Amino acid sequence: MARSRIYLALAALAFVAVTGIHAQTQSGTKSASIQIVAVVPTMLKLSLDFCAGAVAQVKAFLSSKTPETVKSAASSGFEIKENSVMELGDARIFSNTTGSYSVDVYSANGGSLRNESNSAGSDIPYSLSFGGISAKNRDGAFSFQTRGKSQMDGSTMKVALAIASVPSAALVGRYSDQLMFSLSAN
Repeated sequence: MARSRIYLALAALAFVAVTGIHAQTQSGTKSASIQIVAVVPTMLKLSLDFCAGAVAQVKAFLSSKTPETVKSAASSGFEIKENSVMELGDARIFSNTTGSYSVDVYSANGGSLRNESNSAGSDIPYSLSFGGISAKNRDGAFSFQTRGKSQMDGSTMKVALAIASVPSAALVGRYSDQLMFSLSAN
């Protein structure tokens, strides 16, 4: 039974081959060429290890420098100090394009940490760095330009806030801002 199936399969293959040869030898047949083109779309992907999604909540505190105040406020995030850098975490970019692309970061507070009591004049401005490149606030956004393909598992870049100075009007207390990250091809 198994042999008969093998013979039947071989006979079918021989029939297909003979009819194919016969079709090629007939006059008037035309050959056709087929070209297959694969288009790989541009892929850009951004992931952040310090938040779920593309929106990060930044929390910080300004203390009165007493040990009790610092200890109780520490649960509120980073301590705000002059000339300090607060690392938020890592961003990973996957890119399969050789062209340029932008990472834009939009600040809900226009590039400042805002006192949660919403006291007027107590905002603390900051700059943002992405992959070691610093950018100043422009109309509530920070923009970073880069180009090229990433490694297969993406390129990792550190994201950090830098506070140059603390305004004298800044009040002791908790501060926050919300950052939205966007990645786009140029």
